[in-house]
Parts: sequence; C-alpha cells; structure tokens
Amino acid sequence: MIQVALAKGHVENTNRRAREWLSREDPLSITDRDLKEISDQFNATPRKCLGYRTPAEILRQKLNEDELREGPERMLPVGVGHLDAGYAERLRARQA
Repeated sequence: MIQVALAKGHVENTNRRAREWLSREDPLSITDRDLKEISDQFNATPRKCLGYRTPAEILRQKLNEDELREGPERMLPVGVGHLDAGYAERLRARQA
C-alpha cells in the first residue's frame, strides 16, 4: 500500500504549522534563532499520542531517568519551557 502525506494527518498538520512560520520568499533569511523558536514551539505542543504531554516533557523525563541511573549531579526539571544548553552535549556523549 502506498502511503501519502494526506493519509498522515499529523504530518500535514506539522507541515502547515511550519509553513506559517517559514517564509517561502526568502528561506536564506531564516536565522538559527528563528529555527530554535520554531523547534521550541513544536516541542511545547501537547500530543495526543504522548498522553497530551509535550515532546520536550518526554525528552526531559527520559534524560532524567538516564541521569538517575548514572547518579547525576543535577537533573533537568520536567515542565520547564526550554531545554537547558547542555542537553545536546549529554546526548552526544551517550551516543558515542
């Protein structure tokens, strides 16, 4: 069976929301800050498939669980609006 984007409502919804934020006329004018704001907005949107929790909350919870197993010095608070600056480094270190 061939799957098309129309069969996946969440994909179309995400694409529509992205088009609202991004300019089609001058894509080179988009800054890293713009992309971070868009990403933060998507990650702060509750999802039915996540039990109406946000992707950011799920990520924080998973990172906290991993840090608890490893004996963390500091845990990320669940429910804070933005991820802290060091999460990418911790994620890369785990993947290495």
